[in-house]
Amino acid sequence: MEKQSRSTFSLIKLYFAIVSVVGVVGLVVGFGVGLYQLFLNMIISDQEYLIGGNGSREIKQCADPYYRPNQAPLKEGELPKAKTDEEIKACKDKLIPDILATRDYQLKQDLISGFVWWGLFMILFLTHFPYFLKISKEHDIA
Repeated sequence: MEKQSRSTFSLIKLYFAIVSVVGVVGLVVGFGVGLYQLFLNMIISDQEYLIGGNGSREIKQCADPYYRPNQAPLKEGELPKAKTDEEIKACKDKLIPDILATRDYQLKQDLISGFVWWGLFMILFLTHFPYFLKISKEHDIA
């Protein structure tokens, strides 16, 4: 009977040890995701983001004098009509605030996600690690 009790103890100790390690790893990853996104937003300026970020393709398309995504197909022999400078400027003026708003939204979403995961793993760690320590000290097994 004593041998079975010792075997059960080992499985319980192993369980608490594994869950505690998973909790610590989750804490580090969740904190890292949030910190990474925060630093990314602080280091990369809005102007740099517009040049190399997700919206740079749309801005380049605005500057293309012949790109008109909503234009009806051209008839045979018809030449495309180039955009005027005013149309290009209006396109960029409309697009840039949307791209920057999307960037801000993505930052907030990533920070919230990192914080929530960090909180969940903190709960997991705090509810398992003390029991792991208690079991280890009671049986004086490290």
